[in-house]
Amino acid sequence: MKKNKLKRDKLVAYLGVFASISSLVAILVFTLEKSFNAWKNNIDFNEAVPIMTIVLTAIVGIFSYYTSIKLKQRERLVFMIYANKDKNQIEQLKNELYKAGIRVITDQDVVQVGDNIKDTIESNIKRVSKVIIVLSKNTENSNWIEKEIGIAKSKDKLLFPVAIDEVNMPESIKELKYADIQQMNRDTIYPLIKALRN
Repeated sequence: MKKNKLKRDKLVAYLGVFASISSLVAILVFTLEKSFNAWKNNIDFNEAVPIMTIVLTAIVGIFSYYTSIKLKQRERLVFMIYANKDKNQIEQLKNELYKAGIRVITDQDVVQVGDNIKDTIESNIKRVSKVIIVLSKNTENSNWIEKEIGIAKSKDKLLFPVAIDEVNMPESIKELKYADIQQMNRDTIYPLIKALRN
């Protein structure tokens, strides 16, 4: 179900890119046509300048708008580190974050059969600016969780620890404040949502 949401988001993004490119091509054709007609009819080129200025301003505006959208999408895209045994709770957390406009990707979303797991996770952590670390009894003494935390720290990502059990924080992130969502509901998840939105 979540993979379908990710595919749908990707399709919307591609449609946005197509629409932006189509608009830019149309505007460029319009500008060239006006310039050519001005030259062909011996019209003072200065008369075409206001039109060209408006068109170029529109092009810059479209690019700026599209860039701002992509930056916002990137800000709202986070990677989540967790133990596979906690999948049920993770799905619940992902759905609550998705409702808040925060898109979560995990190893389950990106690692395909035959992929190098470490390389794939590393490349996807590079895509985001924020990483959620879900801590539970199942993550204690997990070398793999420590590796993923190490990758995120080496890429200077913002880390957001979350405890779904009563656990000891790993030494590598012990100095960070964590969100306590042992009782998972909107009230306990809200501090995490607020921090991710900042």
